[in-house]
Amino acid sequence: MKKWIARIALLFGIGLVVLVAANWSLVNQIASFSPIFMPRSGPKPENEAEARLQDIEYLAKVLDYDRSFDEAARIEFEKLIASSKQNAGTMSLVDLYLLGAKATALADNGHTGMSGWPVRTQFNSVGVRYFQFQDGLFVVRALAEHEQLLGGRVIEIDGQPIDAVLTALHTYTGGTEAWRQLHAVKLLESAEIMHAAGLAASPSGYTLTVADQAGTRIEVPLTAQLPPADSPAPETKAWNTLDAATWPAEGDAWVHGLQSVTEEEVPLYLQNIGQRYMWTPVQDGGGYVRLQSIQNTEAQSIPAFFEETIKPLPDGSLRYLVVDLRANGGGDFTLFVETAKWLPDKVVDGGHLYVVVGPQTFSAAISSTALLKYYGGEKTIIIGTPMGDRAQYWSEWGVDFRLPNSDFQVVYTTGYHDWANGCSEHPYCFTPVVKHGVAAGSLAPNHIIEPTYADYAAGRDVVMEWVFQQELP
Repeated sequence: MKKWIARIALLFGIGLVVLVAANWSLVNQIASFSPIFMPRSGPKPENEAEARLQDIEYLAKVLDYDRSFDEAARIEFEKLIASSKQNAGTMSLVDLYLLGAKATALADNGHTGMSGWPVRTQFNSVGVRYFQFQDGLFVVRALAEHEQLLGGRVIEIDGQPIDAVLTALHTYTGGTEAWRQLHAVKLLESAEIMHAAGLAASPSGYTLTVADQAGTRIEVPLTAQLPPADSPAPETKAWNTLDAATWPAEGDAWVHGLQSVTEEEVPLYLQNIGQRYMWTPVQDGGGYVRLQSIQNTEAQSIPAFFEETIKPLPDGSLRYLVVDLRANGGGDFTLFVETAKWLPDKVVDGGHLYVVVGPQTFSAAISSTALLKYYGGEKTIIIGTPMGDRAQYWSEWGVDFRLPNSDFQVVYTTGYHDWANGCSEHPYCFTPVVKHGVAAGSLAPNHIIEPTYADYAAGRDVVMEWVFQQELP
């Protein structure tokens, strides 16, 4: 019996060695960039102050895993943690959340930070949602009782100029100015967050001052409320604030900026926002592709989508092609690599491959932009507004890092990407980037095109209008 057990163990060991050898690249990738660690264990806190202290002490351990902090940022992080321990006894849950956000923002990396999920699910809301346009910050969704604010340009919050408020909120997100602004605007929705940040007088509401479409100044006190316990989860992506549809969590209680636009008038970039990918021919022999993420769905993979919709077209059959990544927060860029190699061939020689980007264009969407620029060569023109991160950024992680008592998720990063110069020399270049990466150069838009609020509210897409103007026969 012992001999059989020994033989089985030997066969198992040999099989394991063969399996690891055959998948060594994947094994090495996981070992290098996906750390596995045990969640904190220890005595349960006896009170709220002890719970906060335990969470702060655990937050400090994120430096053991995140590689995006340079030495100066690590020092500042440690100083902030040390000083915060002294205030643990008076720290609220929202104080803890903002501490984590401010500490992780020191890495100045868009991927490193606190999960944004609690902003719209755990903290209160003043019943107004905002979005930044070329001509300012505007109210784009609101509770029906605040319908008079819809389309109003924000001037002040509790008497403070909105530009100063947003600048102060930039300290809670790392990365580019565009990414910081996108997330600062979301933080405005919660009076709890604004009060904890020292930007509102009360955690239960604030006074919002806007200029309406006629330029009249309107000042309205807003009262914040938590969502009902049985309410559907709200949309959490900043981009979805522009949605032409009513969210399940809103029902009839909310109004939005596109409610007067008919279904037929909704521009392509805002049609069926929940639809992950879209393809349609457009005027004068062009084509339009919209990718909301670089991820497969249960029904169809990204490669299959392109192979079924565009690949059957003869090479050179499109006068121009638009790839819209404005609302694309990322995913797995390797799903798009092979498509990026042949997609430009569908555009006639001398034609244009337009890649539309913006602040929500992030992570794998940035990688995909680089791939299209590299393989599209002179055909590729990047248009829109600056993306949510740089061409060099940190991403990738392993086991979730969650604070033990609050359960706030801290997103840490382990793998380096360089889509401007190629990635091979850096000691922590992410393995798939070494294999598939390209040196695409600058990923800044060749042409800045940004809508005003009036463009949005009228159902106009100034980006596509610009493209059509360029492509007049």
